Parts: sequence; C-alpha cells; structure tokens
Amino acid sequence: MVPFLYIAMKSLYWSKGKTLKRIMWCDDDKIKPYFIEAGKNLTYGNLRRQLTDSLEDKPFSELSEELQKHTFWEFGSIEEHFKYRNADLYIR
Repeated sequence: MVPFLYIAMKSLYWSKGKTLKRIMWCDDDKIKPYFIEAGKNLTYGNLRRQLTDSLEDKPFSELSEELQKHTFWEFGSIEEHFKYRNADLYIR
C-alpha cells in the first residue's frame, strides 16, 4: 500500500496536479496547490512512518464526567455507557 500511495502523491507533484482527478475523482483547482506541495515535500520514509504510527493500538484517554454529561451516546444514556464500558475494558 505504501508504494502505491507514494507514487500517487508524487505523481500529483510531477504532473502539477493534472492527475488529481484520476486519483481522487476531484478536479477542483482550489485544492490542487495543497496536493502539489504535499507531493513535493513527501519522502518514502515519512509516508511509511506516518502509516505505521496510525496503526498503533493505543487506548483512548479518559473523558471527564462533565464532558460525558453533555455528550450524545450511542447507548442512549450515560448510565448505559458506564454499564458497557467496564465490560469493554476486560475484552482488551
């Protein structure tokens, strides 16, 4: 996957953005400069490192009680969230 992404980003730089529509199905002139600059600054090692870092399995940080009171939960309520949260911790 890394070689494909590397070639795709570099081709945007080499073609001055002409391959953007083929890669992203988008041909907006407003975003071309950002992709061209990203392709210019991209190195194979940096891309590989970024993808490797994103695959690390790190636990989420604790949310404060105050934040949880004002957050919509898929479970429906904060009580149900806490009920399932402890079970989830044991799975890991």
